[in-house]
Amino acid sequence: MFQLVEHVANPRIRERLLLKEKLTLEQATTIASQTESAGEQAKCMTSVKSSFPVHAVQVQGKGMSRQPYGNVRSGSSASHSTASYTPATNPRSCFRCGSDKHLANAPECPAIKVMCKTCNKKGHFVRVCRSAAQTHSVRQVEIPEYTLLLLQQSESPAKLHCTVDIRAGTLQKTVTLTVDTGASVSVLPKCIVEEYFEGVPLQPPAARLIKKRWPASQKSVSTELQPYFKMRNELSVHGDLVCRGSRLVVPISLRKTLVVLAHENHQGIVRTKQRLRELYWFPGMDSLAQSYISACTLCQSLDRMAKTFAAPLQPVPLPAAPWTKIGLDIVGPFETAPWNCRYAIALTDYYSKWPEVAFTASITSEVMIGSLANIFSRYGNPECVVTDNGPQLISTALSTFFKDRNIRQIKVSVYHPASNGAVERFNRVLKSCVQAAIVQATPWKETMTAFLQTYRATPHSMTNVSPFELMFGRKMRTKLAVMPLPDCEHSDAEVRQQVSNRQT
Repeated sequence: MFQLVEHVANPRIRERLLLKEKLTLEQATTIASQTESAGEQAKCMTSVKSSFPVHAVQVQGKGMSRQPYGNVRSGSSASHSTASYTPATNPRSCFRCGSDKHLANAPECPAIKVMCKTCNKKGHFVRVCRSAAQTHSVRQVEIPEYTLLLLQQSESPAKLHCTVDIRAGTLQKTVTLTVDTGASVSVLPKCIVEEYFEGVPLQPPAARLIKKRWPASQKSVSTELQPYFKMRNELSVHGDLVCRGSRLVVPISLRKTLVVLAHENHQGIVRTKQRLRELYWFPGMDSLAQSYISACTLCQSLDRMAKTFAAPLQPVPLPAAPWTKIGLDIVGPFETAPWNCRYAIALTDYYSKWPEVAFTASITSEVMIGSLANIFSRYGNPECVVTDNGPQLISTALSTFFKDRNIRQIKVSVYHPASNGAVERFNRVLKSCVQAAIVQATPWKETMTAFLQTYRATPHSMTNVSPFELMFGRKMRTKLAVMPLPDCEHSDAEVRQQVSNRQT
């Protein structure tokens, strides 16, 4: 078929055949006959041998210059003979004198300084004048607003034909006109398309851009098509439908209807979006669905759009004295720990922030009781112990141990470790010390003992006083102490004020 097209003599037919995709012999014959028929009709309509005058139409519209829209001279009314003149077919011929031996701006052109008697303009002969004779009248008409309409190519070329009655003077002739089927875009008045091409399908501009080619820059695309420019490589046309991948691109008039259908059972924002994303796509689909569901009265009555907020934190009051209220927790198991350090029992005093850590191999109730008895033997029994709901901490044996020593056990809310925040915060410090022992390859118990001494001698950020000083009423002597230690200068009121400031 390609060799057949290349041997076509008419360049116009050859060009149209090359633009056709998947060309068949029947289609090539139809295109060739249409092109030849259009050429013959064009010759008849542009013939200068006419027995009636055809007036020029001047365009008068906003933003248009007042130049002749189209001029045809009658051979009987001209003051000079135009039938004997045939315009030169050479595209490089001179439009001033009609000669094909030089260009229009050549110095040797004899018509450069000649005044035309037809239009009274300088620079061309009368025989090549393109203006109408002065004896002809010019009729001004209002040209309706033209709309850019994209005609979809149809398999039946008869749908692109229309019959127009041409009246001029006393003569009347009916001519069958063919729309320029070689052009992808035809500029026609909307009233003409509605009257003569009612059955011809139209395509939106986006579909034509997809079929042809998108501009190289987003600035060259109109405002309504800019949202499609970013995913232009994903768009495709299937008949009259535009798709993005396997999802259909929804027109503007149907978008809200689809959101209403997707939300008909009031499933909420997330599930409604999932239903839409599975089948459809259009710019701003998520925001449209969210705004519609947010305004849904039924969803608001079901409290689906309500936002939950965490309850405000209640500050824990500072105990009256050290070692009155302590926090207890179990840390572990540590996978890389020695056999006797798989678990750690951590305690923190709520008043002085004094920490205690005891490593164990197991974490049974008997081991817990033994470790707590060892610690209580040094500092005495506290008034209350705050624990979580671990199986070892709520066992009968541990409850009996606390009851025998007149210790009140306070259990925090289930799955809410923030209720015992004092010991939970120290657990993070404990894990950092264990990690340092692993990196340095040092014994865990010796490393923890040295760390606890440093921690107890350092002023705490909550009280601004060291735990040792609040626990025993004096400063701890460490390696840094080279001078006699000063007396304690803090008071209980100052400590409470510092804690209150930190909590607010």
